[in-house]
Amino acid sequence: IKIERATTLVIDCLPNMTPDQVTERTYNLVKQIKDARPDIKIILAEDTTKGSYWLSDAMSANQNSLRANMKAEYDRLISDGVDGLFYVEAAKLYSTSVSPTTEGTHLSDVGMETVARFYIDYLPTIM
Repeated sequence: IKIERATTLVIDCLPNMTPDQVTERTYNLVKQIKDARPDIKIILAEDTTKGSYWLSDAMSANQNSLRANMKAEYDRLISDGVDGLFYVEAAKLYSTSVSPTTEGTHLSDVGMETVARFYIDYLPTIM
C-alpha cells in the first residue's frame, strides 16, 4: 500500500460487507496499512443505523453482528499492540435527532454535516 501524505485514515466499510468479511478482513487491512505507514492513525467507524433496522429482526441482527465483529477485531488489534488505532461508534458519529440518511444508508446533507462536525471536533483529540 502506498500512502504518502495522509496522516489519518477513516475506514467506514460496514454497509458493503458481511459480518464474516469484517472478521476476515479488518485485522489484515489494518496490519497491512500499519506495515506500510506505522505512523498513520486509523479510525474504524461504525455505519449509520439502517432504516429497516427497527422493522426487521434479520436486519437488526446483521447490523449488530457487523458492529460487534469490527469491535472485536479492533480489540484484537489493540491487544496485539497496534498503536494509533481508534474506534468510533455510530451513536457518537451520528448523534442527531434527525435521520442522517436519505433512505436508511446513504448520508443526506444533514448527515454529511453531522459527520463533518463530529470529525472537526474529534480529529484534534487524536493528533
